[in-house]
Amino acid sequence: MTSALGRLWGSPGLTSITATGARAAAFFVPVPFISAAFDTSVVALWFLIITFQSLTALAIGNLPIILMHMVAHARADTSASDERIAKIALGIRRVFNVAVIIYITLAIFLFTPLLWRQISLTGDQIAAFGTWSLFVAGMVCRIRTLPYTTYLLGLNEVALVRRMEAISWLVGGIGSAIGLMVWANLVWAMALMQAPAIINLISMKMFANRKKWGVALARRIDGDAEIWSELRPRAIRGAIGVIAAYLTVYGSSIIYAQFGDSASIASFSFTVTLFGLISQLANSQTMSALPAMSGAYAARRLDEMRAIARKTMTRSLVLYLAMTIIIFTGLSLVAAMAPRALPVLETRIWILFGLAHLVVRYASFHLHFYTITNDIKWHIYHLGTAAIYFPLIVLFGPASPATYPIALLISASVFSAPYARRQSLVKFEFKFSDERPQIILSMAATLAATALLLFYK
Repeated sequence: MTSALGRLWGSPGLTSITATGARAAAFFVPVPFISAAFDTSVVALWFLIITFQSLTALAIGNLPIILMHMVAHARADTSASDERIAKIALGIRRVFNVAVIIYITLAIFLFTPLLWRQISLTGDQIAAFGTWSLFVAGMVCRIRTLPYTTYLLGLNEVALVRRMEAISWLVGGIGSAIGLMVWANLVWAMALMQAPAIINLISMKMFANRKKWGVALARRIDGDAEIWSELRPRAIRGAIGVIAAYLTVYGSSIIYAQFGDSASIASFSFTVTLFGLISQLANSQTMSALPAMSGAYAARRLDEMRAIARKTMTRSLVLYLAMTIIIFTGLSLVAAMAPRALPVLETRIWILFGLAHLVVRYASFHLHFYTITNDIKWHIYHLGTAAIYFPLIVLFGPASPATYPIALLISASVFSAPYARRQSLVKFEFKFSDERPQIILSMAATLAATALLLFYK
């Protein structure tokens, strides 16, 4: 038992899964209590707010990944001096200070207007807006934590960062559920959920200082021009890509919220949020392996890098397929025992999203794999996908829930997967024979999903 706990405590992959699961628990544990105390308009609001947690990426882009790779490359280069680390640390702090300002601006002038229709449908606009405001405050705190977590991840302190993240979300989720049981108040529920973010911020700063974060900043090295010139083109390309990506995947809830009623919005947003969770769980394996792959690439240990990639891809795919089945089965059992506890899941929509995200996960792995070079091509990848996705939404009709997974499946199959796969093939000579088991498993899952679609027609 002690040995198993020790492996969990120090494993980048397992702690990353735990952190992602804890974040999901924080948002989902309160839902049965919200459903018991409020009508579907409030449940729909809660899930739309969860969607905006993912849209935080519109403010930060892929800056954490770019900057993490910069730290990892500097750490792997034995000829690099502490001066390089100090320059990057200063750049990290200043970049995320700007990201906070961008996020607050987006929250006021973009996110709030998009959410306002559902806020007005709740009947208690003051409480609904108060809940949303506390959510925004919590996300500002979490962005303020990113300089420390990015720095630590670049030093390959993945398990440490994810452990603290998991604890923060678990405490917030449990506190939120208790608040709903005691007061049946949505504002208190959000306040208790976001409060541990402050503790996480303080903890991450302390751990970063133990790894010479404070020492690096204290050197006050004049390196802004160098860091910014290196970061700017990557950040711009990455930001364009991330904005297109999150509007494609998570923006579907916002678009559909302009057409459906509260019950259908809650159901659709619930499904989108769950697949966001499943994707993050699967992607956690890739993200936890990025520092090691980045370091191996920088040190030119290419066989080691490819070995890590093969193992990571397998874990990511198996975890995705397992979670897609387990979560749907588990929630179906909950719905049978307590019909009003959660929004309804539509089986055909679930299967369609499952099939679409299977292709997305394959493409996403190869995109992230390529980014260990810190050559950012996210703008091409995501803009190409969006250029196919959004016209299909218009063509098929945005008022139908099935439109979104079908459009995602087509755009990912036509552009995302072929483009991303070519990058890793050309850059790393990562051959198709390296992923034969994963391709066979994906094809089997595709056939099973297609058969289920025909059955439920």
